[in-house]
Amino acid sequence: MQFDDLSPYSYTRMTSKASLKNVGWLSESVPFCQAPTPPGLLAKIEAATLPLRNPMRGIHGCPLCEHEHISEAIEGREFLLGMSEAWFPSPHDEVIYIAPSLLLHYVKRHDYLPPTELVQAAVALPASEAEWDTPRGAYRKLVKRYGD
Repeated sequence: MQFDDLSPYSYTRMTSKASLKNVGWLSESVPFCQAPTPPGLLAKIEAATLPLRNPMRGIHGCPLCEHEHISEAIEGREFLLGMSEAWFPSPHDEVIYIAPSLLLHYVKRHDYLPPTELVQAAVALPASEAEWDTPRGAYRKLVKRYGD
């Protein structure tokens, strides 16, 4: 499933008072930005990947390397990707960036560079995902409704 970066989120019917934006829904047929990972970003992607947000039935493989079951190490343990999402609240405004959990793989193995807007928001977040939220609390409400 491919969605343009920063387009309105529409993969599921989630609703929020925050603006939900797609990030990292890649396809082999659509070019994407590749560059070294900015400092601090990988740790935030790992933190966003650990909780199973909006889990789905079945597993989506990587459309870029065509592997069906993708796993990546986080905190010394292997985690299967492609069956949930990674959510990133903006600490500056009511925006939540939503990526497939494969985002971790795309960044580590395919040098995908997410949009600057997401990078800046993600690296500004506290280290612990439990402390993440948007200024008016939309992220925690979304987690309560759809994430856990």
